[in-house]
Amino acid sequence: HYLTTALRNFRHSPYVTGINVVGLSLGLACFLSALGAVNYLRSSDSQFENSNRIYALTRDAPDETEIGASLFIQPPVAKHVRADFPQLEAVARLHPQGEMVVSVGSTKILAKTSFADPDLLHIFKLPFIHGDNREAVRTPLGIVITANTAVKLFGSRDVLGRSLLFNNALTVIVTGVVGDIP
Repeated sequence: HYLTTALRNFRHSPYVTGINVVGLSLGLACFLSALGAVNYLRSSDSQFENSNRIYALTRDAPDETEIGASLFIQPPVAKHVRADFPQLEAVARLHPQGEMVVSVGSTKILAKTSFADPDLLHIFKLPFIHGDNREAVRTPLGIVITANTAVKLFGSRDVLGRSLLFNNALTVIVTGVVGDIP
């Protein structure tokens, strides 16, 4: 009965019916896109242990150089969060840098890099292959690299204590090697 009525209305006013169908289709597509985005954002960190206890603090960009919210928080903010909320087990900042040149001797690669506070490894339990997750980034100029990066640069995964040139300017020491990060 409903199908017959719909077809009869389509025959009598095809333009209005076409507009209604297109509008309904766009509305449904927008709803499904929004639902997918919300589900992704709510579950994007669920692969980490204690993900229900991890919170991200963001800031809105005050100028036109950045669009939307940024995860990079200035050092004084982290210091005040630690002081104002002593019940927090750990507070850490993570600042993604994008791809930078990392080299050992004549071997150079582009690697995704991020700067992080030492407490980051207390929040995210990364799969360490070599090194101690509690002390890996406490060493000044220490760096944690993935096993794939270690093999590309050194030809081995056991590279603790070896140095590499970071962004053609800074020599750092490998203090930890982690497996694949989810």
